[in-house]
Amino acid sequence: MGYRIIYGQDGIKTKLLPDRRMVVLRKWVILAFACVALVLSLSSKTVRHYLLPGDPVVTEKALQELVSDLRDGEKVSEAVTAFCQEILDNA
Repeated sequence: MGYRIIYGQDGIKTKLLPDRRMVVLRKWVILAFACVALVLSLSSKTVRHYLLPGDPVVTEKALQELVSDLRDGEKVSEAVTAFCQEILDNA
C-alpha cells in the first residue's frame, strides 16, 4: 500500500493511499455484482429468450444434442457445426 508524506507546521503526517490494484479490483467486483443483479431481476422467460434465441423448442433440442455429442467424444468443431445446421434446418 502506498503512502504520502505531508510536511506541515505541526510536524510530519503520513497519509495512506489505496493500492491501485485494489481500486481496480473493487470496480470489477461492483460491476460483477451489478451484472448478477441485472440478470436476476429479469424474468426467467426473458433470460431463456436471450440464451436460446429463435424457436426455443428447436434450440433447446439442438443444445441437448450438442451436449450429448460432446460427452460422447465428438470433436467440438463437428458438434458445433451439427448444432448450427440443426437450428438452420428446423428454424
